[in-house]
Amino acid sequence: MVRPVRAIVIAVLVLLVAFASAWSSLALWYRLPLPEVGRHASAISFGLFGASVVVALFGRRRWSLVQTGSRRAQFPPIAIHSRR
Repeated sequence: MVRPVRAIVIAVLVLLVAFASAWSSLALWYRLPLPEVGRHASAISFGLFGASVVVALFGRRRWSLVQTGSRRAQFPPIAIHSRR
């Protein structure tokens, strides 16, 4: 039951990211006050960024800022204060 829901959520996220990156790339190309080459380069780079986000949605590796509990055993408490 979890897999179909996860697939639907990822599909919706892919569509949202693809639409947002396409819209932003076109907006950069249309309104950025740079020469033609600069506008094309910025639109292409933002489109590539959106494509990398879509690829990251399908990848197994997730970037996490929270450390898991498996590393806690390696680092004992540094100081234990006792009250007198």
